[in-house]
Amino acid sequence: DEDSNLDPSPLPDLDSESCFPAREEEEEEEERWLDALEKGELDDNGELKKEVDESLLTARQKALLHKQQSQPLLELPMGYKAKELTEEMLVKREERARKRRLQAAKKAEENKNQTIERLTKTNKAKVKTLRERKA
Repeated sequence: DEDSNLDPSPLPDLDSESCFPAREEEEEEEERWLDALEKGELDDNGELKKEVDESLLTARQKALLHKQQSQPLLELPMGYKAKELTEEMLVKREERARKRRLQAAKKAEENKNQTIERLTKTNKAKVKTLRERKA
């Protein structure tokens, strides 16, 4: 039989009186939990902290585990800092805005003139072809 060389499956010891697994393991676990509770060594979920194999951790995880950081953290600036504008800067800003408005108006005028010119050329061409046909 192939299964004969395998270890028998570990079955919990049964208490002869109640036919339930022995309570020793549960009592030991409860005592460890109470001790950890008194020492403040429970994790965030209220469970016992498990031992971690440090060889499997990254350097960052190891540092967090030991609460050690080789370098202090950099503090990033928070929020928007308004730029202080001088009178000269305000004048330049207004001048640039005025130039942009003039440029936009000039471009709109050019587009309008091009459209008018294009429409009048087609009308002149049509009138010319009609006159040629009549003649």
